[in-house]
Amino acid sequence: NQFYRNGILDSTASASQQKINNNHSETLGAKVTFAEPLSDKVSLVMEYSYNQNNAVSKRNTYEEASNGKYETYVPQFSNNFDFVAQSHTGTLISRYATKKLQVSLGSGVSSVQLNLLNLDNASKRDYNFLNLTPQSSVAYTIKPNNTVRLNYRGGTLQPNIEQLQPLRNNIDPLNIVLGNPELDVGFRHNVNLSYNNYKLLKQTGIWASLNYNTTTNAIANRTTIDSRGVRTTMPVNVDGNKGWNFWGEWNKGEGSKKLIHTAMLELSGGINNNFINAFSNRTTYANYSIGYGLRYEVEEKWSLHIRPRIGYSQSLSSLNKAAKTSFLTYGGESQGRLKLPGNFELVSDIELNLQQKLSAFNANPNIILWNAELRKTVFKNKSGIISLLARDILDQNRGFNRVINSNFITEDRFQRIGQYVMLKLEWSFNKMGGE
Repeated sequence: NQFYRNGILDSTASASQQKINNNHSETLGAKVTFAEPLSDKVSLVMEYSYNQNNAVSKRNTYEEASNGKYETYVPQFSNNFDFVAQSHTGTLISRYATKKLQVSLGSGVSSVQLNLLNLDNASKRDYNFLNLTPQSSVAYTIKPNNTVRLNYRGGTLQPNIEQLQPLRNNIDPLNIVLGNPELDVGFRHNVNLSYNNYKLLKQTGIWASLNYNTTTNAIANRTTIDSRGVRTTMPVNVDGNKGWNFWGEWNKGEGSKKLIHTAMLELSGGINNNFINAFSNRTTYANYSIGYGLRYEVEEKWSLHIRPRIGYSQSLSSLNKAAKTSFLTYGGESQGRLKLPGNFELVSDIELNLQQKLSAFNANPNIILWNAELRKTVFKNKSGIISLLARDILDQNRGFNRVINSNFITEDRFQRIGQYVMLKLEWSFNKMGGE
């Protein structure tokens, strides 16, 4: 590995290691439900569920010896761990339903036991948690196809074995990950408000959903960055994490030879807490996105659908308020279909994912994915289709993910199934008789 500082080679490091991982997990679960109507409007539902997860994680690292064999055990980057999680949950829910109003109210009691055994030093840790899992729902039907609904649900968040295992992972020498066996179980509150209204005669519809959640004992990262830029991360429990999102869509029009309109709005934001070099950090983020779609179809002849969109994202860290990060995202989708003589049909779609470049990265983040297909129906009753498909014509089908977190920004690019051409035959047949 070569490490650079301000574009100049600073140091080099090499490691010849063999990592042998043996992970095994088994999950067993059962659920029993009993429902009893108390009247024509009121019913009672009782549930009991049991879940058990047994996991073994053996991760051992060996360095290359002078004889060229990997036989020198490295305890610093090794750990063998047993993990058993059991949960018993009982739930009691009462429901009230009329033609316009539906109400449900109840709660569950959850008992969680975690048993952790470090096989390297025979140390054992046992955790026992007793939690309430309340839930409620109110739905009111204003008119047919016009409903408003409010839901609440609470539930536990259990750390997984990757977070609990006390292993120092050095696969990426610039990003060292540590496990933390001291993690507690978290609890999340979630509230959702939704609305839908569809007018059949006017062929217009509105759908909207607003969601809010807050978490106690959330699992976040405690990150330490040394003078060489090596980032060491360990999961810890924090309070104060919260998030919200809104989604809305308006639609007008339906059927052939009609221009169909669709408008979309998506908003989200929240607060995430973590630690950087022993300092508490709060990251406030927000994302906004709007889109508008148009669709027109002449049945059995052609159709065209265009849906552009534009978005904006911003993030601010409490440790570095001067470094506010924001960028635009834009693009959209388009699909077209054209019937041709001789039972041929041409289909094409294109998707644009364009993002504003950040000064920290030189690579182009934009991706344009274009596909096309030529089809011909064959056989009796057009029961077969021969297709020539061209996928990713521009050879740009690469994954991209941008993460802005506290005082660092990462952009990940990863491989996907790339450009290819395929000849395909489809045949639909009916053994039941008839046309």
